[in-house]
Amino acid sequence: MASLHILLLKERLNLDSQDFSHGLFSLPGQINPRFQNTGNVHIVPRGSVDIYDPFGRQVRKSIINTGSGIILPESFRVYSGTFMNLATVFWPGRYSMVTSYRYGGKPDFLLKSYSFILVPPLFILALILLVLALIVVRRLVLLKKLKK
Repeated sequence: MASLHILLLKERLNLDSQDFSHGLFSLPGQINPRFQNTGNVHIVPRGSVDIYDPFGRQVRKSIINTGSGIILPESFRVYSGTFMNLATVFWPGRYSMVTSYRYGGKPDFLLKSYSFILVPPLFILALILLVLALIVVRRLVLLKKLKK
């Protein structure tokens, strides 16, 4: 008598971690999301990592897995990506990084987000120039008053 084996195919993908570096004065230039395939079939993750300023405006974007690389069952894989500049970063505040990803034929994206504080150098420069301009104007007003 022949035995019948039923194989259940399971697709499961987790975003295990994200490696990126940023400082108080700079946004990350590169992202390295690490995915884990906990299923029993290979899968191809797709998605993006987006950075938003304090007003919700998208300022950076990186595409995940542009080469359509697979992750084998019960394994990990890191997909490196570089951020594209979409807008000038000027305002200081809480920036958010949102990773949206999916796999296979899944229609819905899974989301992970991370927030950090940023003080852009352009803002600091503008603030210094404003303070210098105010000092110059004040001195000019004082000199004008002294001449009268």
